Order: sequence, then structure tokens, then C-alpha cells
Amino acid sequence: MFEAYQNPEAKTGADYLDIKDKVESIGINSDQDGVTELARIKNAKAVERLVDILLSSKIETSIHREGARCLLVFYLNDGTTVERMFWFDVNLLQHDIRVTDEFAAMIKTAMGDEDLSRNIDN
Repeated sequence: MFEAYQNPEAKTGADYLDIKDKVESIGINSDQDGVTELARIKNAKAVERLVDILLSSKIETSIHREGARCLLVFYLNDGTTVERMFWFDVNLLQHDIRVTDEFAAMIKTAMGDEDLSRNIDN
């Protein structure tokens, strides 16, 4: 499997990631080791919404990566994974994909707000 690392013609997340209808769950891992799973989103509707947001999000190359971050692991239905660093403070996914506040809120919720994470993971 090959993934695009650079694409000067990229306009949206879909230009970097071919994951539509392929993601079973999304792991939220520690940025310290990339392996320690902090949470996982398994609800099919939540996963689909996050992927849709990601793929339609615009590429913005002028955003400085800073602040709190985590590693998002997209577990695909063929047994492979796609991993990207995510910066919460600027709603930025690795490869300059600027996601919405909704995307960031869903990730934050899965990481800790019990009431809201129940809505995502059940």
C-alpha cells in the first residue's frame, strides 16, 4: 500500500487519504509513544461522520502546528491502518488538513467527557 506524502495539487483531505467507507474504528493514541491507546471510537455513525469531515476538509498550508496533540489511528476493514498526528489547538491533521470544530469536539469527547462519549461509542 502506498500513501501520498506530498501533493502540491491537494485541495481536500480526500486528495491525501483514500479511506471512504473503509474505516472500522478510530484509535486515539498518545503522542508520546504513538502506541498507548487513550480511547477508540467504534460507533459506525460516528466513524463515518469523522471520515466524511476529514475527507471534505480543506488543505491549509499556512497553519503552525502547536499545542496539544494525539495520534489518530484509522483501522481499515482490510486489516491495515492509517496514522496521522492531530493538533487540537489548531484543528489540524498531519498533511495540513484543517478539520472542523465538530471533528475536534468529537475526538475530545471520546477522550474524556463521559456523557458525550457515551453517545459516540454506543
